[in-house]
Parts: sequence; C-alpha cells; structure tokens
Amino acid sequence: FLVVLTQMIFQGLFYMDLATWLRSIRVLPYLLGLWLLYLGIQAAMDQDREDFDIMQTPLVNAVRYVLGKRMLMTQSGHGINLFVKTDRWCMTPAGLLLVVLVVADLLLEIDVTLTKIESLPNHYISFSSSVVAAFAVPELFFIAIDLLSRYPGLKYGISFVLLFVGAQALLHDLFTITAVASLCVIVCAMLSAVVISAALDLGKSSPKESTP
Repeated sequence: FLVVLTQMIFQGLFYMDLATWLRSIRVLPYLLGLWLLYLGIQAAMDQDREDFDIMQTPLVNAVRYVLGKRMLMTQSGHGINLFVKTDRWCMTPAGLLLVVLVVADLLLEIDVTLTKIESLPNHYISFSSSVVAAFAVPELFFIAIDLLSRYPGLKYGISFVLLFVGAQALLHDLFTITAVASLCVIVCAMLSAVVISAALDLGKSSPKESTP
C-alpha cells in the first residue's frame, strides 16, 4: 500500500509541471535508455539459483557500506517494521525493500508520465488512469510469476521489450516509432516468446510420452 500511495504522489507531482521540468533535462532520456538496456540484459541473463541470497547482492552491500550498523541483516523479531530502535535507529530489510521499490517506481514513472503527457492532453484522464494502474499492477505481479514459471522463455520476451524501449529512448533524436507500431512490436515479441517456449517444452515432453 505504501508503494502505491507513493506512486500516486509521484504522479500528482509529475502532472503539476514537474514532468515538464524533467523533460527539459536533455540527458534524461539517454540515462533512462541506458538503464532500460541494463535491465534488459539482466533479465535475459537472470538464472534461478537456489543458493541466491538477496542480502549479499551489490546493492545491499553498498547500502550496508553507507549505513554501517544501522542496516540490519534480518527481519526476525521486528515484525513488519521498516525502522526499529535498538541503541540507535536502524533500517530493517523491509525498510530497504520499500526504499528500493520507491526509487524504481520513481524512475519508471518519469518515462510513463512523459509519454502520457505527449499522447493525452487531458491531465485528468492521464492521472486517473495512472491511479487505476497503480492498484492493478501489483496484482499482475502474481500473474507474471505464474506465466514465467509456465513459459520460461517469456523472460527473453521481456528482455527484448526492455532493450527495444531502451533503444527507442537512446535514438529518439534520430527517429521515432508510433505508439501503435511500438505496441505491435511488443505484443509480437511477447507472443513469440510464449509460443517458442511452449513448443520447446512440448518437444521435450514428447519423447518421454512416446517411450513404452
């Protein structure tokens, strides 16, 4: 709920001319493009590992370096608290998760809001649709988990979409693609990933089923 509430606050600020100011920062699309390219590469290279420990990732290690003993490494005994006070105020893993989600949401909202401002002149429609999406998208996360477990190749479709959008941001001065064309490319990429993944899965299961 806190992430959704923060997202709505960001959107309200963006539609109150903050997005116009951000639009004037000419280097911003290139930064967003590079970030999307990085996410696309990471999405393609990501592998499920049973020994994966998120508390040992470079991001968490960087936060631990900055906060020192104020960054707790376990949530045990702290319930759902974001911050707790022992001998000093400390951030729990839940608090770190909230901060990361808010920062990621802020970065993604910039691109989405600028696109809506260009496409929809009515800010009420733009803002209200973003609020509806803010409540709907978290639920879609669980659907995405089921789809990714059923169609493992779908992650490559997501990777392609991130790379495609990132390339658009980097090359926006050279050429632009209409929203309809971009949507068609994205839909085709996702459907192709699902079909190929299903075909490969069917090919693996067929020999087993034909064995007497």
